[in-house]
Amino acid sequence: MYNSRGIRLASSGHTDTGRIHNNNEDHIHLSQMNVDSVVAIVADGMGGAVAGEEASRIAIETIRDNFLAARMISSQVIWHEGELIHLLKNAITLANSKIIEETHRHPEFRGMGTTVTMAYVNGTEALIGHVGDSRAYHISASNQVIQQITSDHNFVQALVAGGHLTPEEADQHPMGNVLYRVLGQTYDIEIDIYQAQINDADRILLCSDGLTLHVKADEIKEIALTHDDPETISQELIKLANERGGRDNISVIVVLANTQQDETKVKDHTEEVLSSHEDAGSVQIPRENSNMGAAEPLTIRESQEARAVTITDPPPDATSTQEIDEISPDTPGEGRDHLLPEQ
Repeated sequence: MYNSRGIRLASSGHTDTGRIHNNNEDHIHLSQMNVDSVVAIVADGMGGAVAGEEASRIAIETIRDNFLAARMISSQVIWHEGELIHLLKNAITLANSKIIEETHRHPEFRGMGTTVTMAYVNGTEALIGHVGDSRAYHISASNQVIQQITSDHNFVQALVAGGHLTPEEADQHPMGNVLYRVLGQTYDIEIDIYQAQINDADRILLCSDGLTLHVKADEIKEIALTHDDPETISQELIKLANERGGRDNISVIVVLANTQQDETKVKDHTEEVLSSHEDAGSVQIPRENSNMGAAEPLTIRESQEARAVTITDPPPDATSTQEIDEISPDTPGEGRDHLLPEQ
């Protein structure tokens, strides 16, 4: 994965309970390892107030600890894409296993699960791992276009992909909250991987569905391109979602890419971290991008040519692909717009 020295990244993340619920089942994580390398994660839990919050917490902490520890992210090294993808998938798979194991230890948590959308942004490239319906967008400053990078793993999106519904019909469909893939269902979890190329002044934006429930993609683009400060962008988007009802928890992380960043404002190789599920302060890092109409997940060729150093002894797979009974809630999760399908 190429690490462009000309790019400086700035970022900010916030999560908010919204106007309806008393608890926040979202968790987010944002860390800057150096001026051109950022890790951002959004997880949106389900299964009831306590269970949903626990599932998203486990996901964030497990992915954060395992990806960052295994990667030992350094701006001094150009990494092989295949190794990065392996580490990313391994961290998400391990998080999935830990959530399932927690339901075995605590039957009262049966049915809990969480979405996860993770971005590793390094210079001019972004690598995204995705399960569920939290989204990643790429906003192009030069083209004034927003593109949805990820594809929602919900029942209605499957109908749209199959040509059975139009996107307009999908917006009003009563089963738009039913997910068919989340962490915590089965050990054999499928993880979508995407790549995005980012240019100067582009934005990468991650969010839970508490934002997209109220704010359309074009509106996200307009706010994201109106401001050059990721802190302002994230706060303005959450404010707008709350003004329109705030019917779910709202999480937003914004990363901006900039070749013109004032280097006196960038800390030299200093790690800054935000991990929270309450309305937290932001982490500043430098600029980013987004897009509309979900892309196809990345297919990695076995004979892919390495563009970086080879790392020996990669971490073993977190779990086997052993199947278990899929978990579904007996009743809808309190305060949760997503439900696992009944089996």
